[in-house]
Amino acid sequence: MAQGKRSFLGNEGYADVEDSYYVYDDGVAYHKQVTAGDLVVVRTKVEALGVATIEQIEVNPDATKLRRRCPHCKKTRFGRNGDGTTAYRCGSKDCGRTFDEPLERDEPVIGFEAHYEGTWRAIRGAITAAQLEGITTSEARQNAIRPLDTEGVKRLLAEAHVPSPPTPAKDKVRKPIAGGIAKSLVTVRKGQKEFRKSLLERYGLVCMVTGPNPEQALHAAHLRAFAKHQRHVPEEGALLRADIHQLFDLGMIAVDPATLTVVVDPRLRAYPSYRDLGGQALQVPADKVPCMEALRDHHQHATSRWATT
Repeated sequence: MAQGKRSFLGNEGYADVEDSYYVYDDGVAYHKQVTAGDLVVVRTKVEALGVATIEQIEVNPDATKLRRRCPHCKKTRFGRNGDGTTAYRCGSKDCGRTFDEPLERDEPVIGFEAHYEGTWRAIRGAITAAQLEGITTSEARQNAIRPLDTEGVKRLLAEAHVPSPPTPAKDKVRKPIAGGIAKSLVTVRKGQKEFRKSLLERYGLVCMVTGPNPEQALHAAHLRAFAKHQRHVPEEGALLRADIHQLFDLGMIAVDPATLTVVVDPRLRAYPSYRDLGGQALQVPADKVPCMEALRDHHQHATSRWATT
């Protein structure tokens, strides 16, 4: 399973959390071969980040994914244009034309999340990507998921003096569950100038969670999934500092609608700057608090996924 900088621009990638879960969909090669109990290695183009045993796979049959397509041939395989005349060049052999703006639309997919947080072993630098190439059974390097020889993985781990990840308890290994909830709770569109302008006028240069920030650090966030509702409502939006926005979208930071205070995922307790946000009041005037229903929905979806210890 690969992470890192992407050359493919036909979509926005996936909201993975390196040491917890891997997100993919039915458009990814080998997605059908991934099952609970599998030994997996998460890597970049340079090195292995960690090894784990999949505990469970959640399935969302109603997921959507933002696709970017060439406006001429409607295919997704395009890249940046190196000659500087236009922004992009189509990579299709039947097209090859250049353009400045791709077509963007949300398309239905079946979403998957492979969870392995309870078995994760970090091995950054202990095994290289080149070593993994020697034990893969697929030469398609562009694929995000590629099959590996299990015994080969175990051999590399032994040579690096890394214990194999534990086998999940039987009650932790479950078959795919239809209707899972995607970790990325909010889809945020780029280029929402008017929406962002309305939020800046409403709140000033203030992050809802951390308070005053430079304009360059503030993102315009939708509290409801844009892909589902397809609307820009200032009352259902908030300004969030870039890192807070990312954690909010992942459901690791939320707002308790009963107290209007910040709550944080237990996984953030090891990071004082985020841990200390817990219990703090929202940094917006009482008469400008965002839509309570939207905050309540986000809080419910986020906290229902958190560990209890």
